[in-house]
Amino acid sequence: MSSSRRKRPFSFPILSKLIGPLGLPSRLLSGKKHDPLVVPAHSSVDSFTKAPVDILIMIMQELDDRSLLNCSATCKALCSLVNTVTELRYTLVLAAEGASRKRSDKSSIGERLQRLLVRRARWRALDWSHFEVLKIPRHGRRFHINYTNGVFFSTIPGGQLDIATIFIFFPPNNGIVSPSIRIDDFSLPQDAPLGNYLSPPAPNLDMNSVDDLFVHPALDLLILLKTGSHPPEHLSYDLHLRSLKSAGRLVHPRCTFAIIHDTFPETSDGTHGAMIRVLGDLVALQAVSGFNKYVCVWNWTTGEKLAQAHDDTPFNIRDLTFIPSDILIASVSSHDGRSAMIWIYSLKDGLITSQFDTVPLMRPLVLHLPTFSDQGMTLVSMTCTTDNPAEYSWDGPHSPMPPAVAFNLRTTRPDVRFGVFDTLWTLMVMRGSSFSSLMQTYASGTRARRTGPLAWEEWGPIHTRLFAPKVMDWPCWVRPILGMISNGRIVVPPETTAPINELGPLELVDFHVGRYKPHELVSTPSTISSPLFKHSVTSSLPYYTTPIPDHTRMQVPRFGDFILGDDCLMNCPSMVMRPDDDHFTVHVYQL
Repeated sequence: MSSSRRKRPFSFPILSKLIGPLGLPSRLLSGKKHDPLVVPAHSSVDSFTKAPVDILIMIMQELDDRSLLNCSATCKALCSLVNTVTELRYTLVLAAEGASRKRSDKSSIGERLQRLLVRRARWRALDWSHFEVLKIPRHGRRFHINYTNGVFFSTIPGGQLDIATIFIFFPPNNGIVSPSIRIDDFSLPQDAPLGNYLSPPAPNLDMNSVDDLFVHPALDLLILLKTGSHPPEHLSYDLHLRSLKSAGRLVHPRCTFAIIHDTFPETSDGTHGAMIRVLGDLVALQAVSGFNKYVCVWNWTTGEKLAQAHDDTPFNIRDLTFIPSDILIASVSSHDGRSAMIWIYSLKDGLITSQFDTVPLMRPLVLHLPTFSDQGMTLVSMTCTTDNPAEYSWDGPHSPMPPAVAFNLRTTRPDVRFGVFDTLWTLMVMRGSSFSSLMQTYASGTRARRTGPLAWEEWGPIHTRLFAPKVMDWPCWVRPILGMISNGRIVVPPETTAPINELGPLELVDFHVGRYKPHELVSTPSTISSPLFKHSVTSSLPYYTTPIPDHTRMQVPRFGDFILGDDCLMNCPSMVMRPDDDHFTVHVYQL
């Protein structure tokens, strides 16, 4: 069967009709836990051997990846059958890995399966025997560097807070280092398709400075954000869509229009900010003007505006990320930083609020995090990162394994005695499917819409795993030990209340539980007590843990950012350079 054929979603009535004549108890395929199976005298699970195996294989080939994964996990007989058919086993392993089929891969199913199994074994062994160093040179007097979507990038500022030059650096891959990219010409390319964006008199689109950027090498995408005044008393936000391979000199070849554009009212104090996030062919822009927060989502390939949101309450959106499929989440805090929450937006359940609106208005479902203690704890930052496939399509099939979403909270408490800040780093992980489930339960469908936020006790213990907060006792320019998530995995310190400089070996935690047998998982609920929270906090999301080999023998430092790639671990001692450093060092450990 062709790999491009759309698989049938799990349908219990259809399967009941198909497997009824075979004598197989159909409830084995429901993907749910049941009481021990009682087999009637006239029927037995041995019907598998009596029924034509080809028919069973044909039935299972009609299942989508997630249903096949559920069937295999529920029934040992089906699991044995799957393991004897290369195509079914490849589909099963692919689903467990949270990966998708690559149409460009011309190798056989058997070869692809073998590569997946070898890769899985390497991640379990964690033998980082190959070590490389990437040195990123310093440019100019001021220097800052970031990591996103598989590359490092740095910027050199212009006269104000704008960006004058961009440098893109690629991590080494088995000794091969791709040349860096320098971008310093932000002018509009000739013959750029603008559509009906400009109306007479047309402004000079090269006048406004670049205030922010977004880079996605797998999509060959560079987005330049330019802001400027737009009468009367509005700010213009222009997303220039460029090809990264051309160093920004060409419009992205998949774009219908070279610029995505919107305007928002300007506050009297003139304060504003913006944030860009991308998932496949979706782009989200968050614009802030005082207490007013605007979120807009477009299909950047067509220029169509799909959804929007507006909020004027005294809350701050700290970060945004997309969750396949069709969910946008925001990490949010109160204006004073004394509470934190998650806002969930559904891109397909927005409302048309008036006859003049053509774009649905999204209303978030609000999830409260545990209540902070009364000891003056204040949120400094709250990032959210996830596994977002580059090949995501708005209307296309999605990965069978829901992505894991990591929330990193940085909190401080003024210490009067020492006059310094006591800083804690806290990690919380959720599964992407939880957001869709919560939206369906409380904010859509035939159920009554939820008018108020959900307290932590109503959703958190079931849908999350919260790790004990860690003390950050090194200089503030060093990033935390809690690294970025990749393919469901993240590096975390072991569970201990000791200071980080006294911690033992690091651990690799994996939330793609389909890779493991149930008894291998940490599924027992954990309860933590910390000065950060007012009450003890319980969470229960299952995960698998692998200790990273002795850091001394492997020469893996324990400080800085830990970034996980498809087949490597990267350690970045500091994302912000010290004044006397002439380069930035990245340690790359290949599997």
